[in-house]
Amino acid sequence: MSFINKFSIASSLFAISSLSAMANPTVTSPVNNASVTNPFLLSASDKTCNGVPVVSMGYSLDSLPDAAVVRGTSISTQVSASTGNHLVRVKAWAKHTSCVTEVAVTVSNPPAVLIPSYAISSGDLNGNTKWKCQHDDGTSGTSSGGMDYPLTLGGYSDVQEFAISSYSNHGGERCSIDFVKDTTTHNFIYDVWVQTPNPSLVGNLELDMNQVTTNGDTVIFAFQCDGFKGKWDYSYVSNTNGGASGTHWVPSSLPCNVQKWAANTWYHVQISTSRDDSGNVTYNWVALNGVVGELNVTTYQQEALNWGIGDTMVNFQLDPAKATGNPVIVYAHDLTIYRW
Repeated sequence: MSFINKFSIASSLFAISSLSAMANPTVTSPVNNASVTNPFLLSASDKTCNGVPVVSMGYSLDSLPDAAVVRGTSISTQVSASTGNHLVRVKAWAKHTSCVTEVAVTVSNPPAVLIPSYAISSGDLNGNTKWKCQHDDGTSGTSSGGMDYPLTLGGYSDVQEFAISSYSNHGGERCSIDFVKDTTTHNFIYDVWVQTPNPSLVGNLELDMNQVTTNGDTVIFAFQCDGFKGKWDYSYVSNTNGGASGTHWVPSSLPCNVQKWAANTWYHVQISTSRDDSGNVTYNWVALNGVVGELNVTTYQQEALNWGIGDTMVNFQLDPAKATGNPVIVYAHDLTIYRW
């Protein structure tokens, strides 16, 4: 009887020890079958995998490649995914082995900013053949870059890559598209989802528009997330004796710094602007992931640039955080302009 008890106890201890040795990653967020908003926090840890010390962790979404692989026994990162049901596979790697825990989630986007039902949509501008890139003369130094489309990323298949492949002295690269002829529209919303694999390399993310009105002057709607000042910036055109004499940046009171964004994570940016017939532009608000920051500032924004009447242009510009270095890459999904 004593032998049996010892055997039973030993068997139980062996079973517990085996389960511990083969333990898969523990996912603390999100829980299985959770409903989450985009992006959502993924937090997990694992010390041993099949009895071998864990050296790195990461995850994959559905059938996509592994993402956010980090050295160590824990991972905490923001995950972006399209709306709907997804399977998150949290992975732990040890020498010659790996362990996986699967978590099912249902993803929804945060409440979108209300866009008037009568607004005219440009449709998704990603992939339009009219896009062109060039060095921005408003920045110092030199740059070269371009675009790549289509890419599949984070559950979306219409992703467009904007990149500065090489640069010197903080040279910035501007990509633009003249998407419609329109002299009458006074209100715009610039709406885009963006992410970057290396936020530390992005100095400024500039999201602008230009419109040539019936008098032949160009109204400038210039706006950027300024990583050097840590603010959303808007612009104004200095006007001396009736003659425009240059565009200048003004930091707003609203914080923004791409370098503090999570890598490989979608961020939803929406910018509301409006103009009058005298060259004044009002920057109404900017929303990041559905959270609205009020601006309500008006500046003079008109220049005689001799562009074609009615030209309405969208700009997507990258300025590097460093004078020179590795390529700067930002991805865009569903870049759309609403106007009325």
